[in-house]
Amino acid sequence: MRLLSTFVLILFFCIVSPAFPQPLPDLPEKQFGQPLNTQNDEYNPIVSPDGKYVVFQSNRPGGEGGMDLWISENVQYLDKEAPAEWTKPVNMNQSIREELKRASVSGVKKPNLFNTNGFEGGASIFFDENNSPVEIYFTSTVNQTHGRNGFEGLNLYRTIKDKKTGRWTDPEHLNEINTNFNEKMPAISPDGRFLIFSSDRPGGYGDFDLWISIRDPKTNAWSQPKNLGSSLNSSESEILPFIHQDGEQLYFSSNREDERKKFKIYRIFLRYKSALDNMLEDEEETAEENPSAKTQGVEIPKIDQSSLFLLPKPFNTEKWEGFDNEGISFDRDGIWAYISSNRSGGEGQFDIYRYQVPETLRNSYALNFKGLVLDGSEKTMIGLDSTLKIYDGTKPANVITSKRIGGDLTKGKPSNFNTVLQTGRIYKVEISSPGFHPQEDILDLRGNVGKNRKVYRTYVLLPIKTGEGKTEETVKTTDPARQNEEPKSSVGFKVVVADAATKAAIPDAKVTLFTPINRKGETLPSDADKKAFTIEKLPENNPSITTKTIKKPARLWFPVRT
Repeated sequence: MRLLSTFVLILFFCIVSPAFPQPLPDLPEKQFGQPLNTQNDEYNPIVSPDGKYVVFQSNRPGGEGGMDLWISENVQYLDKEAPAEWTKPVNMNQSIREELKRASVSGVKKPNLFNTNGFEGGASIFFDENNSPVEIYFTSTVNQTHGRNGFEGLNLYRTIKDKKTGRWTDPEHLNEINTNFNEKMPAISPDGRFLIFSSDRPGGYGDFDLWISIRDPKTNAWSQPKNLGSSLNSSESEILPFIHQDGEQLYFSSNREDERKKFKIYRIFLRYKSALDNMLEDEEETAEENPSAKTQGVEIPKIDQSSLFLLPKPFNTEKWEGFDNEGISFDRDGIWAYISSNRSGGEGQFDIYRYQVPETLRNSYALNFKGLVLDGSEKTMIGLDSTLKIYDGTKPANVITSKRIGGDLTKGKPSNFNTVLQTGRIYKVEISSPGFHPQEDILDLRGNVGKNRKVYRTYVLLPIKTGEGKTEETVKTTDPARQNEEPKSSVGFKVVVADAATKAAIPDAKVTLFTPINRKGETLPSDADKKAFTIEKLPENNPSITTKTIKKPARLWFPVRT
């Protein structure tokens, strides 16, 4: 007689990404040919968080003159493994010129052009939570013909997207930051709280240093810039800062330690008091050495000088090759990094390249893991007292418990267990309770798991019925007649997508099965009523499943094995 091996598992999807990410298989290095790259310069790529667009500076034909900012779309951006397919880049003035045509007819104020016959480059974009651009910061020069004011040399400018009209405002000069020296290559933090830029103003340590200015959250005014100190800046030049989406990693290019003055890409960590348990700072440090302080209610990050790291190949070339590697940006998933380089094998001068982000460049974050362990013996399920053992293979198990709770557990995300895990690891979770069949779960937190994520799980333990005190594995080892018998395995699963409130099956849902081998996903076939989906054989290597429904929140049920 086959012992009961059926179990019920409910998955609540509360992370932005639909499933636990696996590290991608090795993907080839990529230098983009035309139309993205040309025999001219394509420089300092800034990729949108979703990987759909890239903004870059170029002196390619068809611009306003000199360096302009351009934009191109990757039509394959949804498939993270597919080769990028870039549309022909469009000058950032195109939509403004269309507005100019409408303005000439309607008589409304004509907008100023974004790109001029001078210089526009070194851009940084502030995106909102929906991956939409909200502000664009860029480098340019005074141009009275186009209504662009400023000081001598290079200046920082900002344009803001009007919430009502959806149009971009005329670029404004950042008076609080700019000087009669050169301010260039801004990098806005992901939360918009501070701006890091490169400048040759007095008070630095080399030719060009990185400086920081804090935005007042009430007035939006910028503070007087402070030098980021000698733990970051050198006697040479630091340019093209990029602040990672986690707000902790600062990337930049420098020609330090290179007698030929060629640039390479570096990373250093930004630390915050809150992240370091308000660690005491050295009161003797000068503001220039360590500008970590409260400025207008906003904390300035501290440079972790011990974390300075020269990026490996393929992001940088060997010193003897004599090439420049300047500018880097990442998509929000942390799968791809974009750089510009004049290395050999490109279309012309500086070209745009895309490389897979290795595990060595992934930061580790604290992640909240909580959920429900339910008693499957009750018609109305209640929370169950249980033990959860969590292993990561590096230390003894982290043992936590869940508590018995009642009430309406169908609303919100109630929990009876809660703990903190670190990303970058694989965890095995064992859930057990006396008198119930145990369960196991695998949490793969490697790969593109971002900061401030939460994982919510619900486990339903089924009671052991009379005569089921031994598992198949136990019977196999204790019954001489079955010593050589292999335990019977399940053929597959029936999957039903149910309404989170009523538990009624939702018709016309879409269920996709992902595995480490098939990251594009396999759409599961449904029955005639389009309410149940079949997995012929559940993959053993950490599968994950996503659902898509219309409007209704869904739970994914595994009610029976077939």
